[in-house]
Amino acid sequence: MRLLITFISTSLLSIIIACSSSSEKESAIGAPQDPSILAPPSDKRAWLTKANLESNTYPHSSPIHNGYFMPVGIESPALEEFSGTITISNGQIIGNFSENYLIGDESFKNFPNVDFSFFSNNGKLIPINRDRQVTLEDDSFWGIILDPGKVWSEADDNGWSRASFPFTFISARRNNAHNGLATFLYKGTEISHLRIQIVQETALWFKNDMMAQLSANYETQIFAQRDSILEAYLSEVENTVMIKDWSELEKISSNERLTEFNSNLSTNTINQTALIKDNEVYLQPCYTRYGNYPYCRWMRNGAYSMTKSMGMALTTFRLAEKYGTDLFDLKIGDYLNVTASHSGWDLVTFGNVLSMAVGIGDLSSTQGSGEIFADENQTKMETWIAKNSEIEKLSLSFSYGNYTWGPGVEFRYNSALHFVLAAALDNYYKNIAGENADLWQMIIDEVFLPIGIQHVPNIRTIETDDSFGIAELFHGLYLNVDDMAKISMLLQNEGSNNGVQLLHKEKLKEALFRTEEQGLHSWWEDNQYGESRYLHGFWTSPFGNNINCLEQIPYMSGYGGNMFAILPNGISLFRFSDSESYTPSNMIKISNIERSICPN
Repeated sequence: MRLLITFISTSLLSIIIACSSSSEKESAIGAPQDPSILAPPSDKRAWLTKANLESNTYPHSSPIHNGYFMPVGIESPALEEFSGTITISNGQIIGNFSENYLIGDESFKNFPNVDFSFFSNNGKLIPINRDRQVTLEDDSFWGIILDPGKVWSEADDNGWSRASFPFTFISARRNNAHNGLATFLYKGTEISHLRIQIVQETALWFKNDMMAQLSANYETQIFAQRDSILEAYLSEVENTVMIKDWSELEKISSNERLTEFNSNLSTNTINQTALIKDNEVYLQPCYTRYGNYPYCRWMRNGAYSMTKSMGMALTTFRLAEKYGTDLFDLKIGDYLNVTASHSGWDLVTFGNVLSMAVGIGDLSSTQGSGEIFADENQTKMETWIAKNSEIEKLSLSFSYGNYTWGPGVEFRYNSALHFVLAAALDNYYKNIAGENADLWQMIIDEVFLPIGIQHVPNIRTIETDDSFGIAELFHGLYLNVDDMAKISMLLQNEGSNNGVQLLHKEKLKEALFRTEEQGLHSWWEDNQYGESRYLHGFWTSPFGNNINCLEQIPYMSGYGGNMFAILPNGISLFRFSDSESYTPSNMIKISNIERSICPN
């Protein structure tokens, strides 16, 4: 069983550093670097040739340009269809793991035991399993999420066909996402080595290139579920939102400040960013360290605490629509065995926890201090995050002390307390729908599928009795651009989809600060326009004209610099990054020029 690493920091997540071993040094590639591997391909394939993919060793000291994972020169249809399972028989991941190394732990270098089953159709390579694949039993730190790729052929491959696909490396307990590409050749029942590289990530604590040349076997197979998976995939593609290049917005916009949208951040720190306007997405290139990511439509990003809004809040709003808003006033203690040694939880409601106004914590006991992150990312929380099961997590969540001011009074951000609501909501739903009911599956069936999102990978607890864990909901979603656009449309429409109310309208309007309810002072985004607020899992950034207009702009925020703002002018905008830039204010100002937020 692999070692689960505990991360300890006061403000940033970091891995305990130890000296690297000789085996770490042996992983380094000593081959001289050919600068041509970093340049975009010409019309003639120079790298990832048939000979390269048949080699037993990785020939470079870094990843290569992403363009080589796609067709180079004249592209022809694949010479045969692909249908079967790839098994990785040998190979280790290469990378600079010295800063993330624990003595005796080789898990960062071990490729995970995952299901590489695909079939092709009309030039597309479609995975059988597109959920999170991760286990604690394979001696690898990594898990994986697979997404659709393509198959084709090139004349110089001597009768072999080519395939490539995007994937995302993940881990068991963290919401990190490491964006990768893979490619191989196939012919009959034969397959070349599998070449992979990791070239970008939403993982501030682990910004590393990774690559490998993996020995692989191919077993052909006809999948019983092929037709249903293909039908779902074709529907998914057909119903993808309109995605346009950012350059198209620059052409039609009179906004000369669009170039400031990224706030002067290095593109190396930005995975994906876009402006959503009139149900169309204007998407910047998916930046990586080795050229733009060629599967930008399928690029998945770790949402981290944006899940508190798109996971926890949306789940609560759906339950409120189904069963009524009395849900917000229910007591946590009526749905969970509260093991705290004090009475601070006695009056805490579901609504208090959703709005981070629990009145529970260990550090900074001075009311009004503005130390909203006093308990976040401290030693106890890092221990808590590494716990696998629901009961282990709840035990630590209930070990926090009792502030004097009680619930509903002051905003204090604490992910360990937020998880308590995930467990309480799960029990609430089971009391109504039955002991075997799965809350997150209900949200998939009744919210995400109706708006056109088929695949919603999310982190669940891992239970020792092999039962299905609960969705953790304080973090855990892995989202792509189409997901973001469809969630944006649902929120802008105040929870309605095709005339059907999926989320409770009034509670969602409160979260979007479209009512008189203004939540609590959050301190985090105070600016020249006023105090920032927090309510129902949504932050605000104040914006106005300093005359007769002040709007609280609702947004979601996630570790590293992820943000997703829902503007009252109908525009939404998002950025996935590990830039450590947490303010959406500049993006809001640029969007205001595009379409005014304040009435004329």
